[in-house]
Amino acid sequence: MGEDAAAQVLRHFSRDETQRVTTAMAKLSGIKSDSAKNVIQHFFEDFRQHSGIRGASKEYLSNTLRKALGNDLAKGLLNNLYGDEIRNNMQRLQW
Repeated sequence: MGEDAAAQVLRHFSRDETQRVTTAMAKLSGIKSDSAKNVIQHFFEDFRQHSGIRGASKEYLSNTLRKALGNDLAKGLLNNLYGDEIRNNMQRLQW
């Protein structure tokens, strides 16, 4: 997540929450991009399961991820998220 996006998120935290998050962030090291992608993917899966919203629009999600992660990471994650949907549509078209 970029600095601007992280700052906006942290603005919504209490002092205690901010301290806990920043302490945890300071202890992180050696995180691989695959691990980060998996965490984000699981977050969105959990979000869909536990909320009344059936998921964000593809365009909104794409734009948000590109701003937070950059094009390369976002593209891979979006392919993981929407790959099954695209495959299913392609199979229907083959019929």
